[in-house]
Amino acid sequence: MTGKLYVLLADMWVEDRSLSVTGVPPKRVKVGDLEEASKVCRKFISKHMLGGSDWAGGEITDEAGNFVGYVSYNGRVWGEMPSESTDASEPIYDPWSPDSGSSIAKI
Repeated sequence: MTGKLYVLLADMWVEDRSLSVTGVPPKRVKVGDLEEASKVCRKFISKHMLGGSDWAGGEITDEAGNFVGYVSYNGRVWGEMPSESTDASEPIYDPWSPDSGSSIAKI
């Protein structure tokens, strides 16, 4: 999938939204494809030293705001939100797959 896509970068906020783990407000970043979305999210997670329970971003939308996918903490991209996924769900992009061409998969 290519075109104008946007991925949400965000960490968890306390209930009243007065404080986040990083202190960085959530933002949407333009990306060219699912692989770039995965890389941008992993870079944000690494830069801000987020743990899995701190990651609250990852939603990918097109320029009209339609849901395209979701980047999980491990960089995989799913075609549905985590609350809708099942054990049988397969990622639509997997940076850990040898077929992805990603340098992560070659480690």
